[in-house]
Amino acid sequence: SARRVPHNDNSKLANVEIDTFEVLFRQQSDGSYKATAYVENFLLDDLRATNKSSSVTRMMDRYFTDDPNTHMLVASFEFK
Repeated sequence: SARRVPHNDNSKLANVEIDTFEVLFRQQSDGSYKATAYVENFLLDDLRATNKSSSVTRMMDRYFTDDPNTHMLVASFEFK
């Protein structure tokens, strides 16, 4: 049997929000694989009790001067 314990909000580390996550997976003609991942918007907020103040500490965000149509993160992996 599984024992469930109520969540303690004081022990939360971070809040992560990903708006658009897209992955393209291709098999090449030589049998290798290529995967490319795109993240359009990524927010990371610090929720640790030691950092609590009247507002949330935003650790990662897109600046308002950046083009909103560009991706924040593009990762490409090749498997041969």
